[in-house]
Amino acid sequence: MDRGREYTAVMELTLPPELEQQIQRQLESGRFNSAEELVSTALTAIESIPLPPGMQQADFERLLEEGCVAADHGETVSAEEAREHLARVRIRL
Repeated sequence: MDRGREYTAVMELTLPPELEQQIQRQLESGRFNSAEELVSTALTAIESIPLPPGMQQADFERLLEEGCVAADHGETVSAEEAREHLARVRIRL
């Protein structure tokens, strides 16, 4: 294998129309130059926020959605209360 060359794998994905539209909007906004750049940025962001040990991505997404719904209904807490709650959750995990 020639280590001086960059190799690219081709991956085909089937996306739901809503996700395809989201990607297209991001590309049209000029924020990203390509779908590859968008995916790379998204993966870097995901990997920069590790899940607590033992938590699955689906559990995290469910909790995030619950938090967003609560916030939409004006049910918020102070940053200090959120930090205390997170500390308690991490202890349980």
